[in-house]
Amino acid sequence: MAIQSGPVILGQTVWPDRIAPQRIVADRITPIVEMAKEKRVLNIGCCGSDALVSTLTVHRRIASAASYIVGIDIYEAGIEKMKSDRENAFVANAETFDLDDKNFEIVVLGDVIEHVSNPGLVLDNANRRLNDDGIIVVSTPTPFSLSLTLRIIRSGSYDCNNEHVSWFDPVMLTYLLARSEFEPKEVFWTDESNRAAVNFLQRRRFSFCGTFGIVAKKLKEVGPRKTVQRIQTKLP
Repeated sequence: MAIQSGPVILGQTVWPDRIAPQRIVADRITPIVEMAKEKRVLNIGCCGSDALVSTLTVHRRIASAASYIVGIDIYEAGIEKMKSDRENAFVANAETFDLDDKNFEIVVLGDVIEHVSNPGLVLDNANRRLNDDGIIVVSTPTPFSLSLTLRIIRSGSYDCNNEHVSWFDPVMLTYLLARSEFEPKEVFWTDESNRAAVNFLQRRRFSFCGTFGIVAKKLKEVGPRKTVQRIQTKLP
């Protein structure tokens, strides 16, 4: 299922289902791997929870498709493990890192942006590493997932990852990407439940999915930034 849409103008009301064409995918990694095929990729936050124990990490899945890949992360033990496996990875802070290479075709931020103190700085930094036709892929958990909503209804509370410092929905992330000179081209949602009723509800309302990602293109011609006036709170 996909939703077609028109352009988004920063400073005007944005409806979530008009940000960009939208679809549901089985997991957040597969579309990133598909986009990375034969591309030069920068993977920001390349060390997941599987960095020390898995032989098939997310980074390796992306690397298997890319023509060239660099990974950065602040997780020193994970980076050391990657280097010992002869992977091209470095310890660096996503907000402040610098690379001589500024000709990447894709920057990946896979479930990273909710961890950083200054997400706008991360996106600005990513923009500077992309070539003129480059794209960024940002995925993050959604605060409106069905599981979280039901948990709040049932218990009146919810669990938070103690390493997360922010929440995003597609509208807020679109506004943030626009401030760093990116234009959304696609929104994908992950549907990882094996329950038919949950799948039905998620396909009726994408916001019930657990995670979403935005694929955004770097803007070649940058106009004056506009102040966001208001948002539309109706969810897709």
